[in-house]
Amino acid sequence: MNRQERRAMEARRRNRPKRSCGPCQACCSVLGVPELGKLSGDPCPHACSKGCGTYQNRPESCRAYECLWLQGLFSEEDRPDQIGLVVDTNKTGTMVVVREIHEGDFDKPEAQNFVRSIPKELTVYVMLRNGKRVILHD
Repeated sequence: MNRQERRAMEARRRNRPKRSCGPCQACCSVLGVPELGKLSGDPCPHACSKGCGTYQNRPESCRAYECLWLQGLFSEEDRPDQIGLVVDTNKTGTMVVVREIHEGDFDKPEAQNFVRSIPKELTVYVMLRNGKRVILHD
């Protein structure tokens, strides 16, 4: 993602209302949480049917994380738990990172439709649950 594309993405983020996670807990299973010693892909020991069992005291890395859907960049229907993908950017904001929630989710029609909607100018790094990595639009 070049500087102009990053600026455009930032502008879209500023102009859209923030959302709440609601019932989605997708990031709880795909992201690592260093404060808990939780590795990427491991289930979170604090996840429960109502969300996070320690929400008020959750680790800083959990507090700070916001997927692109939560930031308001995609449609309501593209919530991570609905399409099977958690989407954000790498730390430098130079590529879109797509993480598969459950093995096989990337192959589902809603996930494929979503990935096809990402502008071809953007580099997309896909992390599948089986450990494979795929780069699209490079």
